[in-house]
Amino acid sequence: MTEFPGVAPGQSSVPPGPPGGAQSLSYPPGPYPPGTYRPPQYPQFAPVPPRPTNGLAVASLVVGIVALVTSPLCIGLGLGVVAVAMGVTARRRVKRGEAADGGPAHAGIVLGSMAIVIGLVVGAILVAIFVIGIATDQFNETYQHCLLEHNGMSQYCEQYR
Repeated sequence: MTEFPGVAPGQSSVPPGPPGGAQSLSYPPGPYPPGTYRPPQYPQFAPVPPRPTNGLAVASLVVGIVALVTSPLCIGLGLGVVAVAMGVTARRRVKRGEAADGGPAHAGIVLGSMAIVIGLVVGAILVAIFVIGIATDQFNETYQHCLLEHNGMSQYCEQYR
């Protein structure tokens, strides 16, 4: 028997195996040094970044359409201002690269502007009709009734003005 340094005489240099003669379940060494095995790495593809949306532009378009439909009413004028403000903000986001698709923003600006112009024109016409009606006593029912009874002779109806 060969003696190894650090081993007392009469002892085996082979470590004792599992009891009862069972075999060890260790695997043979692989191509990598122990403790450094890593599964093969496959090339990773970067995920496609989500396309920035421009919800403000779509909102501007929708509000511009509603403003144009309601432009003869007073609410259309206010909605037109809101549509233009939202559209301008959305266009600035597109220019900074924070959002995509500035088309709806541009359409919202145009529709909102049209609603403002129509609202102002209709409002001016209504104010003119009201002022003319007051200046000519068109809303004075008693005066109008008197004119009808006296065949339009206003000298008889001056007391009702």
